[in-house]
Amino acid sequence: MATNIVAQEQVKKDILTCLGIWLTLELICFTILPLIELVTPGDRFQTWFLISLPMGVGGSLLTGIGTHLFWLLGNPTNLLLKALLWLIKQISVWVGLLGIAFPLLVICIEFFTELIAQQML
Repeated sequence: MATNIVAQEQVKKDILTCLGIWLTLELICFTILPLIELVTPGDRFQTWFLISLPMGVGGSLLTGIGTHLFWLLGNPTNLLLKALLWLIKQISVWVGLLGIAFPLLVICIEFFTELIAQQML
């Protein structure tokens, strides 16, 4: 019973931490960097922002699911089940991290696209 409470608290902590990181990246990438004119917001910026919303929330939830699967693993006697749960956990955490880092990936694409375009002139 106590392990279950610890697991729930850890999952909640991971989801909230990931949401905090994602919100910070959203603020920096879609507000601060355009304000200091490091990137110029174009027509694509609103689309990137709208795509980023479900990616960040979904990524945070997937990371929490990965943590939950870690606690579920425990010590199953069936090695195939253990390997399958481990693989699902790894995939969910990595896909979750990609969703959380999506604003940073977008801003890097925009920044380097502008940089290459300026070099071509």
